[in-house]
Amino acid sequence: MEEIQQRIINEGRTEESSVKEGIILGKLEERRKQEEVLWREKSRIKWLKEGERNTRFFHQTMVHHRQRNIIFSIKNENGERIVEQEGIERVLMDYHKGILTESQLDRSEVIRQICMAIPRMVTDDQNRALMRAASLDEVEEVVMSMKKGTAPGRDGFTVDFYQAGWHFLARKFWN
Repeated sequence: MEEIQQRIINEGRTEESSVKEGIILGKLEERRKQEEVLWREKSRIKWLKEGERNTRFFHQTMVHHRQRNIIFSIKNENGERIVEQEGIERVLMDYHKGILTESQLDRSEVIRQICMAIPRMVTDDQNRALMRAASLDEVEEVVMSMKKGTAPGRDGFTVDFYQAGWHFLARKFWN
């Protein structure tokens, strides 16, 4: 790749150099995808081997998550920085009390004015088409067109599973 790119810099781009560059880029992309699949499979194998017993990993993840979710300081309504835990709690409580105790105003006129300023991009017919329920054939088309090897949900099942078992899974999903 370096040789071809250097030749393009020195001699200019030709049809032949563009084709060679495209072939190499295709091979690099293919290798990148293979490596991605390899690491995905390795991580899944580790989880299958260690599963729930991998408590050290889950504990470290939880501790790391907890450390990232700490509020160390906050500014009050006067712009002063508060660093004590009690002060932070008081600022947060006062702010949320203010939101929750706000008088219930009739905002329908303001909402109507805002909506009038937004251009209408979707016609009534388009809206009805968008709001109709999907058919089983449409869902099947989407499932079958999904990229293989990906996991659409947290259950860890890949798209391959859903595609291979669609003939019996479809009725389970649809009912």
